[in-house]
Amino acid sequence: MYEDLAKKLKQNIEIMTPTFEKNNLQIINTGMRRVGSDDGDFDFLMEITSLKGSSIKRNLYVNLNLYNSDGEIILHESRLIDCETFQGYETVAIFCSLDGEALPLAAKGRVYCSM
Repeated sequence: MYEDLAKKLKQNIEIMTPTFEKNNLQIINTGMRRVGSDDGDFDFLMEITSLKGSSIKRNLYVNLNLYNSDGEIILHESRLIDCETFQGYETVAIFCSLDGEALPLAAKGRVYCSM
């Protein structure tokens, strides 16, 4: 069941590319990894690289919103990309949990970059 749910959700996650490009970043790959023994909790994984050079000017956040089938936001998570340690490439994992129900409840998602 996990594999089917993960495949469906991954196809329905929109990357808000302009928010990354504005901050000299791009996502080159994504994936999902089950966390725990149930089918509900997971990590959303992203490989992120810089567009020019190997640095970013300020700390940035990679954000993930998950939506239910009614279009309501059911989960928001973010991860920091530290400008002092970023060297042009980073893998970011965003943990998604709603008491073991994040994956079954999520119909779509959006990923964006912010300050």
